[in-house]
Amino acid sequence: MTKYTLPAAVLLTFLLLSSGTLSADEPSPLEGNWVNTDPETQSAPGIEIEIDDDGKGTFFWWGKTHPEDSRYGPFDLKLYGKSVGDHQPPAFGTAVHKTNFSKILFTLELDGGYLKVQMFTEFTDDSGRKPYCNRLTFKKG
Repeated sequence: MTKYTLPAAVLLTFLLLSSGTLSADEPSPLEGNWVNTDPETQSAPGIEIEIDDDGKGTFFWWGKTHPEDSRYGPFDLKLYGKSVGDHQPPAFGTAVHKTNFSKILFTLELDGGYLKVQMFTEFTDDSGRKPYCNRLTFKKG
């Protein structure tokens, strides 16, 4: 009986490629335009996420302002997988928006077909306003 052996790296690469879990051409499900599921939101009606070929993320957000909504960004978007060995496109991200009076930390998480976003706002202007967290849900738009 002839015994065939493959180097472990070759076997692992074959298994990952054949199972569809590793693809450089697969776009991230985070990428695209997202619309707040609450049409009456007073915070962020929309989000835009771009991911370049090197996997670097860029984040924009739309703020509810008058007379028209305002687009803020671009901001660096740090992307995260579900584990150290995760070969799927990123499902999580963080971004920071600093202004002359506040700092907003955005956390993003894909949940089904929705993007769950938390906006942690901290005021840096000695106004006495308390930090707060906004939880928002977006769908692809």
